[in-house]
Amino acid sequence: MALKFLNENDGWEAETPLAIVLNQKTSVSVVAFENFIKSFSSSRDLSYVLEETKSSKKYPLTYNHIQFWGLIYAPQEAPESFKMTKKVDWFDSFPIPINGRKVDGFNFDWMRAARGRVHDLAHPSLLAEELKLTQNEWILIGDETGAGHELLHADNKGEGVPGSMRKNLAYIWVLVQPGTKLPATPSDFHAMDQKSYKIDHLQALDTLVGLGQNCISFIFESPDFVEEEERHPRGQDTHVPLVIRNTLPIVIDYISKQIDSNTPQKIRIMSEGIGVDWSPGTDAGFLTSELRKWISNLKDRGYDLNLTLSGLQIHPKMDHPWMNYPDAVGFLTGDDVPPYLQDYRNQIMSSSVQLPYLSSFLSTVYPKMVQQLSQKPLEFIQSLIDVETKQIAAYRDPVISEMCMEAFSRFSPIDWRTFNEFMVLHQRRPNGRLISKILAIFMQGKLGHVLETLLSDADRVNMCLTLGWQMEQQGGDISSYLNRIDADWLSRSPERMRHSWLSLLIMSKQNVFDFEFRSEAFVSAGLLLDEVSNPNDLYHQLNAANGPESIDMAVFAKIFTFFAFDKSNIAGHKSSLAKVNARLMNHPWAHQRENRRHAIYGAEWALDYSRDSPEYFSFARQRLLQHYNQFLGSGESNRDDPFWWPAAARMYFLGLQSGYLKQDDGSLQTFLQHAPLYAEQGPLIVRMRVSFWLIKLMSELNIEPSSAIYESLVEAEQEFVVDKNVYSLLHSSYLIDLNHHYGYGDSELLRSQFLYRISASDEQTAAHFKSCVEDEALLPSSLLSFNYS
Repeated sequence: MALKFLNENDGWEAETPLAIVLNQKTSVSVVAFENFIKSFSSSRDLSYVLEETKSSKKYPLTYNHIQFWGLIYAPQEAPESFKMTKKVDWFDSFPIPINGRKVDGFNFDWMRAARGRVHDLAHPSLLAEELKLTQNEWILIGDETGAGHELLHADNKGEGVPGSMRKNLAYIWVLVQPGTKLPATPSDFHAMDQKSYKIDHLQALDTLVGLGQNCISFIFESPDFVEEEERHPRGQDTHVPLVIRNTLPIVIDYISKQIDSNTPQKIRIMSEGIGVDWSPGTDAGFLTSELRKWISNLKDRGYDLNLTLSGLQIHPKMDHPWMNYPDAVGFLTGDDVPPYLQDYRNQIMSSSVQLPYLSSFLSTVYPKMVQQLSQKPLEFIQSLIDVETKQIAAYRDPVISEMCMEAFSRFSPIDWRTFNEFMVLHQRRPNGRLISKILAIFMQGKLGHVLETLLSDADRVNMCLTLGWQMEQQGGDISSYLNRIDADWLSRSPERMRHSWLSLLIMSKQNVFDFEFRSEAFVSAGLLLDEVSNPNDLYHQLNAANGPESIDMAVFAKIFTFFAFDKSNIAGHKSSLAKVNARLMNHPWAHQRENRRHAIYGAEWALDYSRDSPEYFSFARQRLLQHYNQFLGSGESNRDDPFWWPAAARMYFLGLQSGYLKQDDGSLQTFLQHAPLYAEQGPLIVRMRVSFWLIKLMSELNIEPSSAIYESLVEAEQEFVVDKNVYSLLHSSYLIDLNHHYGYGDSELLRSQFLYRISASDEQTAAHFKSCVEDEALLPSSLLSFNYS
């Protein structure tokens, strides 16, 4: 309770402590006010506590509207266990600190509760001031949750994890558009204290939901385990200034796309103070300099901006009526969100921009990328190939996707030629897959026009091949791209492009589970000397080739996959495929990632025979844990190739299930530490297969899999290009298997979905799964092999 006026004749009821406040707009001095409180309390046998005088400096905004305050109360007896506690009074079994210090064991004390209500008195005046400022001003309100212990460098005793009972650091920016009216929140609001602030929290969330796009949140959260290269520099134990510097450019980029050309706008940054390095009065010069740099870059990219920094305001908690909105959002990022907040969580998170906090990317890689984008968009696209895959996956949407769209929109015909030649070499790489996927989205409704602008028929063929291979990689229908390739274009294109067109046409068969290899087209196109009908023929032709070039080896590699899917049990065929795989793995490819890819293919093939053969399991394990590593360059690891992870998950599960491995295997423990990341990021097929095999592996180890792993698999269908054929049937196969063995999901719904997808698919797909349609007891996963398994 807080009163503006009190005199000697006022009565007194000891139902609760009373806060008495001296406003700024009064002629009474602080000294006279203190004397009044002392006299008033003494005459009624009451006690009092005066607010510390340093509060006026600690809370400058609030103390522009109040001068001073104190708390009067009728003290009561201390609880039995606290009778010896000094400098504390008590009321209703809760403490009233005399010296301003918190009493251990109590989340509530009367002085802090009163301080919140007193500070609320300043809110109407503060809101009126804000209303005058915000007409042409974007406001960024920032605050963090979590201590950020996982970001500490190893030399500062950091271990990459939050620490006992701590939450990962999340920095939340609430972006308020010009002219938006935000109501106040209680000054002492704390979302973690749901018992005290449940209603206030719900009101704050209602406000955010109601404002929609006028008030959105950017959430940057550190991962469960932070790699050493992603932690902050040695000696950096105050995280907030660096986190702000690293995250602001992405928010500024978003704002720039919402502003009309050359419209004067301002941006004001409000952040909660943390320690002495980030406190009220901190110089905003570094942010002004950074903002000028970002604005200059955006102008180079074609944005006609008139955006200036109107101020950096660092507020302590309880000194501004809006500073609690990030806290209201931040609570929703935790693991233990109460059921009554789930709907709010879904609504707010769906409209928020959620990104991980990876320091090395945000501080080093991203600034370099935006600089390249502004000057040479083609070089920007090409540079993405060598960015760490985990970083690309983490910032794909919306950051990198939008940057790629912007780059594509600025391409010239010669840029398109260079780009498509570049993709010939790099499209199979994880980052190449992502680039081509973004390209396909960009080309929707534009492809015809772009093809007309290209310089030659070969350029047109190459563009269609880039898009066609992209669709093949996603398990979609490539005919829309192949049908655009005119026969005359093809006849005027280099032999390499004609070979690629034929390979694409034939490889599309695997997307409809047609694994019968027909070599006639390869022979007539000159890609094979003689027809190949089995693995023995393939090995003989490979041996007959005199120092085959990589383009020839690529043909042999494609044929290898057909025979791998066919899963022959003829001993001679298996021996020949093992030899072909060894030749492919050891071929001097232009880049050793191709060697690594064939090590993975060899493992996937051998695992099909490993349940009853320790020799084939040993072959697979050697491919993944020994041969793969032989083709790693300096600074490279299996974390650079997401396709290693599903093969390894499958290998570890089958090894444990068959008794070839023990649970205390050291490489298994290391694998389990990192594998969950690949259930959430990387190519879609990688995420699906890692999720599937990781759940089986962890269940075999009696480890409860995270619900996020299964949810990642379930939600994969949202990314399907079409709900039929390869990806959708693999998806159903994995889910039905997990339901059968571990009880995940609803068996009837999964069966119904499987049958629907079969009915929507091509004849070859339906034929492949015919036995599962006729016999419900036969699991679709039993019909999968090689890298579909």
